[in-house]
Amino acid sequence: MVKVIFDTNFLLIPCLFKVDIFAEADKLILEKYSSCIVEQSIRELKKIMTSGNGREKRAALFALSIIKKKKLEILFFSGKDADSAILEAARANDIIVATQDRELKIELKKLKKKTLVLRQKSHLELQA
Repeated sequence: MVKVIFDTNFLLIPCLFKVDIFAEADKLILEKYSSCIVEQSIRELKKIMTSGNGREKRAALFALSIIKKKKLEILFFSGKDADSAILEAARANDIIVATQDRELKIELKKLKKKTLVLRQKSHLELQA
């Protein structure tokens, strides 16, 4: 079973753009998968809740509630931030990464990993 790792900014999408990222992922990923998050992303969401503006705080709170509601598996890697932890996971596992981070997408492409991205603020696209 493949793991889909949702990065921090991707979990803000449901609140910011009203896109159901899980329903969209179900349409695009034809194999069985488990939804995951790296522990560093949870720390980043909590930081946004204390230092972000009102809209960002609401989105981060909503993202944390999604993590609990959808029972996302929390992965632990040694990276100091979410991106480095996701790259560490990508090197070791069969994963798909849901991200909007440009630099992270470039690195994942080098590793020949698939990415889920938001298109036109309305739907997701799976990129090989």
